[in-house]
Amino acid sequence: MSDEIWRAVPGYEGAYEVSSEGRVRSLERLDSRGRRRHAMLRSLHVMPSGHFTLGLCKDAHRRIAQVHHLVLEAFVGPRPEGMEACHRNDDPGDNRVENLRWDTRSANALDSVRNGTHHMASRTHCPEGHPYTEENTYRRPSGSRACRTCRRAEKALRTQTRKAA
Repeated sequence: MSDEIWRAVPGYEGAYEVSSEGRVRSLERLDSRGRRRHAMLRSLHVMPSGHFTLGLCKDAHRRIAQVHHLVLEAFVGPRPEGMEACHRNDDPGDNRVENLRWDTRSANALDSVRNGTHHMASRTHCPEGHPYTEENTYRRPSGSRACRTCRRAEKALRTQTRKAA
């Protein structure tokens, strides 16, 4: 395990810092009402998706932020146009900087297929109940899977319908 490095949260310099391990702390300061705020490690809230969020305040304005976005913004830089925050291991609770990157939505989906967490990639049978074996699986040009047994049945039905017409 590497040493934890702390950096200022962009836009909240002097108020909050985020670590390379995905932890967030507030710094000692005076708030917008002149009250003293003590430095402390912030508690994080878990969303149903498993991502961690927390509330950040500046100039009496509150913003809910996702921790993985804060880590990437502080250690990698601002989000490029059209990119999203991606977890390399598909664990939304693992916000270490080495596990995060800015990438496309498509690359994020391919990560989940590669890691075995994609809801379609983990299916073992087609909707009709035929197994996705190597002999019974056809790969479409898009990369998705199709059942050869179902394709043969659909083709036979089309042929039969044409002959009947």
